[in-house]
Amino acid sequence: MVDTFWREVLGLLREETDSDIDLQTELDGVLREEKIEKGDLRRILRLIGQRNKFLLLLLDDYDTALRPNEHYAEAEMITFLSEFRDLAVHNKEGQYISTVVTTFRRLTELGPDLKVGGSPWYNHYLFRLLRPLSTKDVNAQLILPISTNLREGVLSVIGGNSALLQNAGYLLYDTVRSSQTPDLELFIRDFITATEQYFQNTWNFSTEEEKVLLMLIALCRLEGRLNNKKYALGDTEAIFSQRRRELIDLEERGVIQNTVEGDRTIYAFTSSMMEWWVMREIENSTEAELQKREKVWLRLMSREQAGQVAKVFQEVWKNRVIVQSVTAWIVSKLMGNPA
Repeated sequence: MVDTFWREVLGLLREETDSDIDLQTELDGVLREEKIEKGDLRRILRLIGQRNKFLLLLLDDYDTALRPNEHYAEAEMITFLSEFRDLAVHNKEGQYISTVVTTFRRLTELGPDLKVGGSPWYNHYLFRLLRPLSTKDVNAQLILPISTNLREGVLSVIGGNSALLQNAGYLLYDTVRSSQTPDLELFIRDFITATEQYFQNTWNFSTEEEKVLLMLIALCRLEGRLNNKKYALGDTEAIFSQRRRELIDLEERGVIQNTVEGDRTIYAFTSSMMEWWVMREIENSTEAELQKREKVWLRLMSREQAGQVAKVFQEVWKNRVIVQSVTAWIVSKLMGNPA
């Protein structure tokens, strides 16, 4: 897998060197080798430096490089990370390469445990949060002629996320270019298909504690109403105040946001689509998953609170009719209805 990665990088680089026959020849020679090694990469970087240029690698979903699988052993992962860091930092050729990677969580949380005396991630990577865009910034990018209702729907589902904005913009542009009039229902249907993996990854990369907190926030947003039935979650403010670390992390990742009303802090999802996703997770839970989460509740709250929350989760799970369609859910949110 590591060899495949570098072959892809050097293959793409070769496509950009049509005007440099000497560099192209060197790249061809490396690509013909049975295995690409660190020395080969250093030689290519040195040639790039001699031309007063540098290689900029933009790597999306870098999390993949940190997860072993049947084709990518843990030992291979450790070697790749070590050599990649060595290539970028410890050799003189490192001045000719820069890398920008994106991950769902900090590398310190995703990466393998460091050995005693090992170099920490921040010695190689400068961490920066990609914060949600403001409504003003989103509207500045979303210049297509769409209805006010549709625009509000788009703002609701993207939550200021730049990747979701890109997907939304493409879908709307494609519709307009086809001489069709975009509408909310069509947009939401296409949008959830195009972005399903994003929301799935957001959920998968959350810890069990974070997942339970997201579920609590979603249930709080229903304002105690479920299919015309009343329920009480108990003192969720106390639970949230005790789990500020997890909530801050979710805010930094752009999953939730908070507003202060008097002495209360109110949490909400940045994307109504993510809120729908979490409600679906509750609805689709198995009996075994609910029992497993009860153990997590006991880590987050008192036994009495956990028992109260468990009853609500069971009530929601038994009904299984919370959300009939994502379109109805988004429209209800735009109209200010809790469910």
